[in-house]
Amino acid sequence: MHNDLDKKLRIERTLNEAKIMIHLRSQGLPVPAVLDVDIGNGIIVMEWIDGDLLRDRLLRSVSSRENVSIYRDIFYFVGETLGKIHDLGYYHGDPTVSNFIVDTTNRIWLIDFGLAGYSRDPEEWAVDLHLLFRSIETLIHEEVEKLKESIIKGYAESMKSFNYKRVLELVEDIRLRGRYIEKRRKIKTVW
Repeated sequence: MHNDLDKKLRIERTLNEAKIMIHLRSQGLPVPAVLDVDIGNGIIVMEWIDGDLLRDRLLRSVSSRENVSIYRDIFYFVGETLGKIHDLGYYHGDPTVSNFIVDTTNRIWLIDFGLAGYSRDPEEWAVDLHLLFRSIETLIHEEVEKLKESIIKGYAESMKSFNYKRVLELVEDIRLRGRYIEKRRKIKTVW
C-alpha cells in the first residue's frame, strides 16, 4: 500500500475508534476510558482494565471441567452491552469472546473498536451477534445454546429503539448463508 494512503487510513481508523469509545463511555457503557490519542502514530492510550479475556476464562473452565453454566450471568451482560451499543446505532465489528474482558469483580468490558462504526442497518448488528455466537461455538460445546440464550435475553432487554427479533431473524439468515456456501464448496464441478 502506498505510504500516504496507509497513513491516511491509520489516521481515519484511529480517530473513528477513539470517537466511538469516548461516545459509548459517555453513555455509561463498559468501555475503557480514552486517556490520550496520538493520531500521527495511530496510538490510543486507554484505561487499564485488570482482568482476563473472556476467552481465556472460558478456556480455563473447559480444560478444568468446571461447569460453564456459571457464565450465564456474564453472557447476559455481554448481550446487554452489545444491545445497548446497537440501540445507540453503533456496531462493534468484532465482538468475539477475545474482545471482552472480565475484571476482578466479574464486570464485563468491551474492547477493540478498530472495526466499529455507526449504522442503523440491522444487518450490521446481526453480523455482530453472529460473530459473537460463532466465537462461543468454537470454544464450548456443551453449554453453547444456554449461553446464547443468556446473550439473547440480555440483548432483548436492552434494545429500546429497535425490534430485537428482526436482528435475530437476520442472524439466522447470515448463518444460513454460511451453510449454503459450505454446501456449494462440497459440490464438485466438472468442467
